[in-house]
Amino acid sequence: FNRLLYKEKYEEIDRLNNVQSIVNELWIRKSSDDLLFMILVLLDIFSDCDIKSVKSVTSASNTGFEELKCMCSNCAKEMIDCFSDENCRKALDCLSNCKGNDQVCSYRCITSYESQAFQNFAYCILQKNNCMKYSAKAPQYPDPIPMTIFRGKPLTYEVSDDIFIGHINTKPNRITNLIDLPILSQSSLITEDNYNYESYSWMVICGQNPAYDFFSNQHQLFYKDIVPKSDNTTRSIFWYDPVFKVTTLNGEDVWRRRHYRIRRAKTPGSYYFSVIDNGVASNEYWRILDCDDNLQWAVFYYSGAASAAGTAYTGALVVSKDGKWPIMTESTTNRIYQALDRAGIKSWELFEVHNEKDYTKSGPPPLDI
Repeated sequence: FNRLLYKEKYEEIDRLNNVQSIVNELWIRKSSDDLLFMILVLLDIFSDCDIKSVKSVTSASNTGFEELKCMCSNCAKEMIDCFSDENCRKALDCLSNCKGNDQVCSYRCITSYESQAFQNFAYCILQKNNCMKYSAKAPQYPDPIPMTIFRGKPLTYEVSDDIFIGHINTKPNRITNLIDLPILSQSSLITEDNYNYESYSWMVICGQNPAYDFFSNQHQLFYKDIVPKSDNTTRSIFWYDPVFKVTTLNGEDVWRRRHYRIRRAKTPGSYYFSVIDNGVASNEYWRILDCDDNLQWAVFYYSGAASAAGTAYTGALVVSKDGKWPIMTESTTNRIYQALDRAGIKSWELFEVHNEKDYTKSGPPPLDI
């Protein structure tokens, strides 16, 4: 009865308790992004600032009558299938404990309990019908320009494509569009005989985004399909498949894989990536900030958004052939740090990826194309 009588007072108490919980969680994580967001939360609460990105996180719930009506009217089958699937139920239970659009918590839940039922559920509710009325745009700043010179010459699209393709040289185990057309999976930048190619393009040494860049054993596969056109010519389609190991909330080691379409952006070294990740579309803008002439290392930066999920993000990756740091001469160190600095990132914001080769629990990474 008291809650009904003093509804506004109790709602404010609930909101402040929620804020306290969020601040405590952000402080414990100790990442630069989380500490920055913690400051924004405090400014929103204790000043006259009205920060929209904070409001969605500190509100107690985003699900009301209209949202439930949309779900039941448009996605009844997907809801029933989800509630009948153990992993889908676990994913929803896990996500219900995440505060607002907490991407670290949410993505750990999603990668721990992936299932087709959850993908269908999320696609119907979020992507297809936008029942939650979320929206988000990729951050516009920082907006670092990609590298412009490689091996002493102006960077071209063909060369920047080959930088991404990197060290991979693998034969396809499938037939493209039912006819035996090749997959372009070898960089023209590698010219030495008897080169020890890999079944992936790059491995991540370290990353900056605490939600998406921290997974262990991150293998990056960049490759091109050659597909036929109606006029009997062919064209290439550029793909990016990250393969990474997840330690689930149940303590299991499992491999996860995504499948991005890549399109060239306005200048060489810049690209648009798109993917459907567990039912929700993400669109990203990638830039190659720098790359060693001998492909010993490279620095990539991205910004993106999953609009239907209401999330926007940025990140940076330092990569090499084996996931280990190159010989860090003064010149190499300066180039890597300067590339990151153009994206507003300091070295202390990065955290190293675990690249142990013990696959006893998980099995070998699925690197087939």
